[in-house]
Amino acid sequence: MMGVAASHALALLMIAPLSAAPPRAGVSEEAFRALRESTPAQQRQQATILVEEAQKLHRAGQWQKAVASLERAAEIDPTYAQPHIWLGYIHQEQYAAATTPEARGKHQTAAISAYAGALAIAPEDQYARSAQAGLLFAAEFPRTLDVAVLAHTPVRFIVNNSRLTGVGEDSGAVKRGWAYTASVVFPPEHPDRTGVEVWPEDPRSLARYNRVCYGYVADPRSEQLQLRFAVHYPSPGLAQPTIDHTPLAHRVISCLLRLHCYVSAYLGQPESAMGDEIVRVWLTDRGNPGGEQMRSNILLCDVDVEREPIEWIREVAHEYGHQVLPRIGHIEPLEEDASGLIGERLFLRWLAEDVLGAANARWPSAAARQAFDALWPPGHLALYAGPIPYGTAPQTASEAAGLEASLEAGAGAVALGEFLASRCDEPVNFWLCEGPQSQRLGEQTRKAAEYFVGLVLYIKAAHGRPILADTLRRAEGQPVADFVKAYEDVVAAHLDRTPLALNAALFIPSESNIHSPPYRTLAHEPGALFSPEEHATYRVYLPAGRWRVRLEPSAPGASSFAVALDGEQEQGIVHGGEASAQGALFEAGTPGWHTLRIKLANADDRVRLLRALISAAPEEPKQTTPESPVAEPRELPVPGGRPAPPE
Repeated sequence: MMGVAASHALALLMIAPLSAAPPRAGVSEEAFRALRESTPAQQRQQATILVEEAQKLHRAGQWQKAVASLERAAEIDPTYAQPHIWLGYIHQEQYAAATTPEARGKHQTAAISAYAGALAIAPEDQYARSAQAGLLFAAEFPRTLDVAVLAHTPVRFIVNNSRLTGVGEDSGAVKRGWAYTASVVFPPEHPDRTGVEVWPEDPRSLARYNRVCYGYVADPRSEQLQLRFAVHYPSPGLAQPTIDHTPLAHRVISCLLRLHCYVSAYLGQPESAMGDEIVRVWLTDRGNPGGEQMRSNILLCDVDVEREPIEWIREVAHEYGHQVLPRIGHIEPLEEDASGLIGERLFLRWLAEDVLGAANARWPSAAARQAFDALWPPGHLALYAGPIPYGTAPQTASEAAGLEASLEAGAGAVALGEFLASRCDEPVNFWLCEGPQSQRLGEQTRKAAEYFVGLVLYIKAAHGRPILADTLRRAEGQPVADFVKAYEDVVAAHLDRTPLALNAALFIPSESNIHSPPYRTLAHEPGALFSPEEHATYRVYLPAGRWRVRLEPSAPGASSFAVALDGEQEQGIVHGGEASAQGALFEAGTPGWHTLRIKLANADDRVRLLRALISAAPEEPKQTTPESPVAEPRELPVPGGRPAPPE
């Protein structure tokens, strides 16, 4: 017999209003708990009643009430597949009847999720499997997917994440998830001018493509994945008959998904700022080796020609830089702007940080090299091994793990560390030596391009991501001078609010006698190591005013530094004493670029300096000479009691 509390809960459920409210609407927490604690047979009985009620509401056209009833049934009996199947059916009908892309997308996602819920309970249910396949392979692949459905669809997905750090350079790590399709997926066909259905073409009409790999990024504000990329490629029958481009498509989309996470999180660009259109990549065996970006398309040509793994990754990052970064730095005849060059250096630096952080490895250790090599497994141009069964999925967890390992791990000898040493470290040190008044500002040469890239990387390395992001947003024009002006404005605004941090590793090599190595992107020791009497000189932009300079060594203890601005008289900063909090005070008479010279004055010990902190100092009160007091005039008595006449 059903208990009193459970009977009362059933009664409440039967009389509760059927609306789009949450499943527990009209039911107390106590009553609902009593119902969930009833026997499985009682739960199934009530869930069946609610499903039958939902069918009646559906026939009456009351779809929202039917959905609410089915959601109640699914919560009452989590082992019952029918509520999920009916939810999928109702959303599928609404998907077919929708007249706007937004409504179609909403109901398509909801229907796929509902059928996935049914398949999680009853994996062999043919109706749910067939209906879900029809939704996934409809005219357009779904723009959004719930994370929970990936394990219950006819499409294989590879799921991974990027390890990001917070806004502050020392903040803890966060993860941003992403996924891409690993099954053979066919793109939707489109009618040509004669009405015949054909495969899509790239923007240059070089070829047609009958395979596609879709890439999704997790929305940090919800439990959904957002479609961001589609990599189109030809089957072996359309291209070279012995080459299967599927592995290459997987590697390209995996790289792009990582880069997207960095741009979104580190440059502060919301998803909408990067465009609502899907970025489409086209892999073709036509044309000359290289890449081209056109609006929301990236064309990678002559992909049958083997390249070094780092060259593939660089090329992808370069073209994606053109896609998402501002058009700054006119460097014709090389390229119209430097956004691609910046993208390949900046994004690959973040890629290295991501991979090393996930592997808990430091460059150039064997573990670090192994982690880099896993980015691009060998054999990315695979010999075609025959047709792949449509929609097949691994049958066991070990098979799924083996598939992911084959795609995401290997020994591809990715020379990412060497790339960063030559393409990032050298431009930064080149910019430091040339300075902000270099003649390179007016040139359109390769040296000028490297100078500008060095400035961009310097801003990130010297101050952190927020100042670089603000500078990229504030730059109003394409000339490099506009970018420099934007940086100066950002520094001035930053100093109004908070101290400016200057990484001690960013000293000018040609004007320093410190034996600590110049700036290195993957240096595993932060800051700069000073020996006694060694000095390092730094560039810093300052508005006019009074500035306080503090120093931050890596470890507490007594240390003595001497600091000078623009070669003026040195001021001492003694750490471990009272002067460390005060710092050194300097006056900048006019806004502009200055040099800050820091010397270790300790007699014997070496000290690692992490950063200098520059902040606004209050104006000193003006010294005034007190005036001599003026005696009040006195009236002198005169005979007769009248005041004395003036002289």
